[in-house]
Amino acid sequence: MEKNNASSILALVHIEKAAGTTLIHILRRNYLFKYCDVRPLSNCTDGFFQARDLLKMLTINPNLKVIAGHSIVPYSDIQSEFTNLRFISLMRNPIDRYISQYRHISERKGKNISFEDFLNTESVSNFQAKKIAGMADLKRAIDVINNRFLLVGISEEFDEFLLFMKHELSDIDFDPQYEEKNVAGKKVKSDFLRDKYLDQIIENNSVDLALYDYIKSSVIPRQIDRYGDTFYSDLKEFRSRKFKRVHTVLSEYSDYAYRKCYVEPITSIVRRINGLPRKGSYGLFPYPDNQPW
Repeated sequence: MEKNNASSILALVHIEKAAGTTLIHILRRNYLFKYCDVRPLSNCTDGFFQARDLLKMLTINPNLKVIAGHSIVPYSDIQSEFTNLRFISLMRNPIDRYISQYRHISERKGKNISFEDFLNTESVSNFQAKKIAGMADLKRAIDVINNRFLLVGISEEFDEFLLFMKHELSDIDFDPQYEEKNVAGKKVKSDFLRDKYLDQIIENNSVDLALYDYIKSSVIPRQIDRYGDTFYSDLKEFRSRKFKRVHTVLSEYSDYAYRKCYVEPITSIVRRINGLPRKGSYGLFPYPDNQPW
């Protein structure tokens, strides 16, 4: 396969329960038909989005500029074949994210799993480092971030990350206004789990905690330096703006029709032909949706 350098594509590595859903809505609104949620289209062994899948998506939408999805990872062959790909991602405090993922699986998806069983499930430990590097290896994750990512932020500093994006995405007049999406409730339950199981949660996520600290102490300061001297004044101005409706009725219906009447039906058919389930974010392997819970 020839390396594709035709145009620059932004790729969001969507880490579960790290404010990715809110960011996706912002990207959809800004790019509209040039944005697409993606997932594996072929029955590959590792279950992640591959270069051949992106080639199919470019056939479905030749104007594609932004892709996002849980199956996008920077260690598949997509980076070597599409050398112009620019990765972005948001991390979250690993303790909070870990508990939030458990609650999403048990409450929103209705999986019958105790928190003790979740603690003993290796695939969800150090989940963020594995999403970045393919394994719980701090040095490798740092190297991937430093060499393959345009931007990395933390969900606790979401406004800051949006300003970084506005600065970097010079191809459009990026509008960073947003409404929070997919926000979990019942904080009392999360606090209970944190207090009762904190030591084991920390042990299970030691690499994620170190990576999170590195992003806060090294990556974000570099991105602020790249932004320039006006960063903090621009941030203050952004936060002082009153919220206003960020979607028009036309854009909402257009986006919905594009996704539900065109992209999703076509990709579902392709997945089914290639032996994959019509629904789902990943391919055929237990990570994390198909765990035997």
